[in-house]
Amino acid sequence: MRTNIVLHFRATMPALAGTAGVRYPKFLAFNAASGLIWGICVVLLGYPAGNSYATIERPSVARPR
Repeated sequence: MRTNIVLHFRATMPALAGTAGVRYPKFLAFNAASGLIWGICVVLLGYPAGNSYATIERPSVARPR
């Protein structure tokens, strides 16, 4: 999932929700919940990716044939 696509949707959802007639308290609850879930997922995926960086940056050792 690309971050810029998520940011685009998060920026356009208020206008679409208003056009659809969603009441603000309901929109606010879903918007806050989705932001919290998105933030937790980014951290939970980024933490292992950051830890595996040390493995990736190690130079590979060529084995003699």
